Amino acid sequence: MYKHTILSFIFLFSSALASAQYMKRNGEFSDAVEGDALFSLVDSTFIYTEMEEPLWYKGSKRVVFNIDDMNADSTLKPGAKLFDSDLNEIGEIIRTTEVKEVFDLGGFRRGDYRTGILEGYVSSFEFHAGSRPENALMDAMNNTRGNAGRLIVPVIEEFPFENESVNGYNVFVLRDYDQHNSEYNEYPFRILIVMRGSSSLICIITQTEMIESSSAKETSEDFGRNFTWFQRKNDRLAEDMESLMYKFLPI
Repeated sequence: MYKHTILSFIFLFSSALASAQYMKRNGEFSDAVEGDALFSLVDSTFIYTEMEEPLWYKGSKRVVFNIDDMNADSTLKPGAKLFDSDLNEIGEIIRTTEVKEVFDLGGFRRGDYRTGILEGYVSSFEFHAGSRPENALMDAMNNTRGNAGRLIVPVIEEFPFENESVNGYNVFVLRDYDQHNSEYNEYPFRILIVMRGSSSLICIITQTEMIESSSAKETSEDFGRNFTWFQRKNDRLAEDMESLMYKFLPI
């Protein structure tokens, strides 16, 4: 990952936007800024964060846990193991911690497991620098000259984008799994990257901030989302992008 620089500290100081990062090995969430540790997560666990104050974020993570580790007041016991949806261990409870939005995990032989949202505060030093997907996309396109679609391929491979073919478009979807839980396993997109083929970039749609690129044709804010256009926008393309946007938003 990129090293910490003066510029990254300036960004952290000035930004107030939602973001997502990869935790460092045994990175800890605390009960307050400079507070006591609540739970830890393994290296490269993806989390949701919002800046609370310079160098500190309020964060959340969707986790799976054994129902035997939950108290009657919807808290998890110290020592409780945390898992992802495939029951791979991703962390551990350090101090009694409230779990919110609890639902059954579902699936064969998973009756003892529940999903829920854990919240806390996390220092910027607890996650890898350069692991914010919006910034990674902009860095890839603006720091090197070349075809924008090809330049962002390493970013798509680094983050947990899902790939779907929709009406002739090659769509890469980064979903927001960790801000809220879902009983029906439906989660909104955070970033949509729309291409034709493997490298002809058409549009990037985000729920956070506008993706700025020197190779973009134009940008627009529509339907409460941000659109960065890499091909000339016309009525047909606008309608297609609107349809794609709604396809990846839960009803």
